[in-house]
Amino acid sequence: MDEALEIRPARPSDARAFLEHWTAIVAEERFVRSEEVQASTRAYRRRFRQRSDLATDLLAFEGGRLVGHVSVQRERHPVTRHVGSLAIAVASNARGRGIG
Repeated sequence: MDEALEIRPARPSDARAFLEHWTAIVAEERFVRSEEVQASTRAYRRRFRQRSDLATDLLAFEGGRLVGHVSVQRERHPVTRHVGSLAIAVASNARGRGIG
């Protein structure tokens, strides 16, 4: 890594950069079960604004550019509350450098 890597919780102002990042990951058609991004910038803004013990999103920036994210979510229903999901995605031009 040439520039300092900053890892921090997602902020509502990150929604547009996140959507661009996520759209590029999905477009690769290799790592994600979906073929298209259905959420809007507004939806991600709302998601990043909410604070909860059920979910968190961390973003990795290099030189001010979003290069990766980690999302951890726990199920809401009491019966499956012990079940969680982990998602990690790194931009194609930032892979292989220890960001993930």
